[in-house]
Amino acid sequence: MYLAQFQSALSQAKVMPKGVKVGLELWKELKGAGLIQMKDVAAWGVLDLGFQMPFYNETILIYDPELEIRNKHFELPPNAV
Repeated sequence: MYLAQFQSALSQAKVMPKGVKVGLELWKELKGAGLIQMKDVAAWGVLDLGFQMPFYNETILIYDPELEIRNKHFELPPNAV
């Protein structure tokens, strides 16, 4: 339900965001559709930090429970909208 809105917002973004905040329902949809991949992260693309983060394509996903309080399902960074 929220996945189509999310994908549409990303396709219309001025720049592809490096990270996006997502709410629980969207997280569940992304996970259920197999669209979240755990990938190694590196500082400045060079220095391996030794841990993985969840990604949607090349965008880091950050679960933010505060979005649910504000009745939102995702939030793009200001430079992307």
